[in-house]
This record gives sequence, structure tokens and C-alpha cells, in this order.
Amino acid sequence: MFSTNWSDKKIAFAATLLLLILTVVFMGQALFPPANQALGSHDTRGLFIPWFSFIGDSLREGRLPFWDDTQFAGYPFLSNPQVAFFYPPTWLALLLPLNFGISWHVALHIWLAAVGMLFYVRFMGGRWFGAFLAAITFAFGGTIVARMWAGHIGLIATNAWLPWLLLATAWAVRRGGGWTAVIAGLPFALAILAGHTASLLYIALIWLAFALYLALTTGRWLLVGRQVAIAGLVGLALSSVQLLPFIELSRLSGRAAEPSFDFASAYSLPLNQLLTLLVPDYFGEPAQIGYWGALTFEELTFYAGLLPLLAVFIALRRPSRLAGLYLLLILLGLLLSLGSNGFLYEVFYDLFPPFRLARAPGRASILFVFAVAGLIGEIISRWERQPKEVQRKVLRPWLIAGFILLAILGALALWQLNSGLAGQEGTDTGNRLAYQIRGTSWALALALIGLVLLGLYLAAPTKLKTGRLVIAGLLVALVLVDLWSFGLKLKQLNPATPHPMWP
Repeated sequence: MFSTNWSDKKIAFAATLLLLILTVVFMGQALFPPANQALGSHDTRGLFIPWFSFIGDSLREGRLPFWDDTQFAGYPFLSNPQVAFFYPPTWLALLLPLNFGISWHVALHIWLAAVGMLFYVRFMGGRWFGAFLAAITFAFGGTIVARMWAGHIGLIATNAWLPWLLLATAWAVRRGGGWTAVIAGLPFALAILAGHTASLLYIALIWLAFALYLALTTGRWLLVGRQVAIAGLVGLALSSVQLLPFIELSRLSGRAAEPSFDFASAYSLPLNQLLTLLVPDYFGEPAQIGYWGALTFEELTFYAGLLPLLAVFIALRRPSRLAGLYLLLILLGLLLSLGSNGFLYEVFYDLFPPFRLARAPGRASILFVFAVAGLIGEIISRWERQPKEVQRKVLRPWLIAGFILLAILGALALWQLNSGLAGQEGTDTGNRLAYQIRGTSWALALALIGLVLLGLYLAAPTKLKTGRLVIAGLLVALVLVDLWSFGLKLKQLNPATPHPMWP
């Protein structure tokens, strides 16, 4: 699928291993929680621990958990896709102690998301450094860490297969054989079996946009259509053991009976919440400081770091066709996330019936996070290939303009926040404003440092290998500090006792 060059293989192995090490370091002691604790909060102990416990009890009694008579006066348990009984990684939670299994399940999918993004960007023509930045951006961004805090295990698992699906599709189109399309159906099947059907809508939307991109750029419409159709049919067939019972159950559910727009657009992203794309905890966070933002924290949090947003700024200078796809997905993801606060989600609600059942437009954040991660890989790789004189002539003015613009906007934001703080010291409002000032100052410092490092990396002479390597290491460290300073707060162990509602 990739280069047979031995040096390339060594880099691929080293990058994969480094991503595994970073995942283990990020998870830390959460991989070995005490007996009475588990990773995540309300959905871990309110949903997944009772579900997995029920599966384990049933199997120990020598029966499959077809029916659960302890909930809702009884219901067909295996028809619930989120229990993900037929999804192989779920068995980590069954074979290991339950609290260990949940942590290792999450860690596995963080690593899978990272490695998938690494190889996807590389296969699409990116260089290893850009691909590595894309990998850590996608794997440690807010979409995953906020869901980890809430305990949305199935959503993390489903989204982790997105880059693998696109990678397999691009490979199948390039190779052209029917058997390659069959293989491309495997990540689609795994995404379905992972259980979060609402996320599949957005994965399918990205997949469709990517297929159109492949058809437009290759001119091989029939081949792309055939490969995607075969992959889709294979994925549906392999996951039918879970998919068919779910479809039957959904026809009888209350959600299908009256899918009003108010229901479908619940958890829409308010316009002021867009500030969290720049300052992730502008409205606080629920783990330590408290959260005072709109609605539910995990549904509206998809911070992907500041360096990828700088890539958006640079991409506008000379966008490639692939960068154009990413920019389109960024815009589409943001507009859909707005839900009832925008116009596009209502169009999708009217035209596409599945969007009437999905709810939570904020979950369109996967379009944004995936696209900005892909964009940082594409932009850095593309500008690395440009002659140095072109980089200095074309890129340097944009970097200088960006530096000045960031400084001005940051100064204005801090001035506005400080003005609001006057006379509010010691009050709840004052404490929140002080917190926002610290967060904005931190974001401004990271953005300015990132812009300087990015400019130095792209403008440094190629012959200065050691210097470029040091700057590349600093850029990786900057992205990790940026994302982990937010994400590590959300990696919490909580009591594993099921929510009182269940017993």
C-alpha cells in the first residue's frame, strides 16, 4: 500500500511506535485504575458499566444477552448498537477486569485514530512530519478527550475508523481491483459495529465528499463509484448481525415516531461557543474549574489546537485541491454544528431523513477536527516541497501578517476582558473573567510561538538538517502542550458504581 523503500518503512515503524508511547503516556495511571474506579464520568457508570456487566453475567451463565428484563420492563438488548457486542475490541472490557477494559478500549482507539491519520495523510501525498502532526491533532483533539471525560466510548471507537476508511478507499481506487474494494469495506464494517450510529452519518458524509474528490481529481467516476459501492455493501453485510436488529428496533422506537426539528437540533452549537475553537476552556471545563457554557460540555467541545488553525490561514494563500476539500469540510462541519442556530442543519433535516433521528448537531464536529488535522499535514507537506525562494517570497509576508493580526486581536481581547474585570474582583463573575484572561493569554502565546516556529521550519535551508529537526521537534512539543494542557484535565477516574437509576 505504501512505498517499499526500507527507509520509509523504518520511519513508519518509528512513527507508529512513538504514537503508541504518546498514547500510553497520555493515559498514564488511567490504564490501571483502582478496583472501585473507572475512566470517564456519567455515561461510563450510567451506561457502559451496567451494559458490560450484564453481558459478562449472561456469558458466565452460559447464554447470550438477547433480552434484558431489568430495564424498561424488558427490551431486546443486542438490538442496541451501543452495547457493541459484536465489535471485537468490546471484548477487552469482557476479558479484562471491567474498569481496566474500558481504559484499554479507549487507549486502543486513540492509538488507532492516530495511526490511521498518519498513514492516510502519508498515502495522500503528505510527508512524514506533516502526517505526524495530523495524527496527534486528530487523536488528542477535543472531540476525543471531551468524549473520554463523558464516557462516550462508542463514539470514540466509531470516529477512530474514519481515517482508515478514507485510506482504504483511496488505496482501492488507486489499485482498481474488486478485491481491494472488499478490503476497503472492512473499516466501514468496524465503524458500524463500534456502535455509535449517529456518528456514522457524519462519517458517511465525509466519505461521500472524499469519493467525489477522488472522482474529480482522477476523472475515473465509474471506478470510484464501483469501489465505494462494493466497500459499502461489504461493510453493511459484515455488520448486518448488529445492523438488522437495530433497524427493526428503531422502527418501533419513540424517537422514530415523532422526530421533530426541536428534538433533532438539540445540543446545537451557540455562536458564542465558537470562541472555544481558540480558547478551549473559555467557558470553563467540568473536571476542575466548573463549566458555565451552553448546554452539555462534551457535545460542544471540539478544540483541535491552534497550529491547525494557522494552517487554515496559510491554506487560503494557495490552496491545493486537497486543501480545498479540507476547507470545505471545515465550513460544512461548523455550519452543521450550529444546528438551530444556523440554516444548514435544517436543510439536511428536511432532505435526509436519518438526520431527523440523529440529534446533537454538535457531533458534526468530527468534520471540523478531521479536516483541520488533515489540513495541517497537507499544508506543511506542500510548502516543504516549494523552493526556498518561493517560500520566502510568498509565505513570509503571510506569516508576518498573521503574527501582527494575532497580536492585535489578542491585545483587543485581553483589553476587553480586563475592562470587564474592573470592579468584579472576588465575585463569581470576576473569577470567571480572570480565568478567561489567563486562557486567552495562554492561547495568544501558543499561537505566536507556533507561527514563529512554523515560519522558521518552512524557511530554514534544507541543508540545515539538524536545525530543521530541532524546530520540527519543537512544533510537535507545541502541539502536544497545547492539546494536553486541555485534554489531561479531562482524563479522570471516577467511582465505578453504576448510577442509582440502574439498580
